[in-house]
Amino acid sequence: MSRVDPDTFELPVSLRVRGSVADIYTAWVDPAIASEWLCDKMDGQWFAGQKVYWVFGDVWQEIRVLAVAENKCLTFLFNPYNGPHELTIQLEFRDLGGGEVGLALWARGFELSKEHVATALDMACGFENMFCRCKAWIEARVKLR
Repeated sequence: MSRVDPDTFELPVSLRVRGSVADIYTAWVDPAIASEWLCDKMDGQWFAGQKVYWVFGDVWQEIRVLAVAENKCLTFLFNPYNGPHELTIQLEFRDLGGGEVGLALWARGFELSKEHVATALDMACGFENMFCRCKAWIEARVKLR
């Protein structure tokens, strides 16, 4: 049983996307597809213990992969501003039936501080933007980047 730390909080973000779990999962892990909607380039493979890089222009964002459950969940460490704290990100893909998939993300590890609350609010906008770009790409092959 895990202990709830009263000095930390998590950030949840979710969205529904029309499509199949396999197509949406692949859009996140396949570098060729991810470069169409997520980032300018993705380097690396989604295997536990590996590193993946999201490249935005000349900025390389390192992702340290903790666990992968194909078509279900990606868990990774993410340092949003290359600061002193890494966050644990859990991204889930859920078949909701009727051709809809639920994308759900939890960013864990925020401290109850003014700095971390500001970072969480900024990240909420960033992850919601990612989800909307994913939705536009999967549902209509529209690039919002």
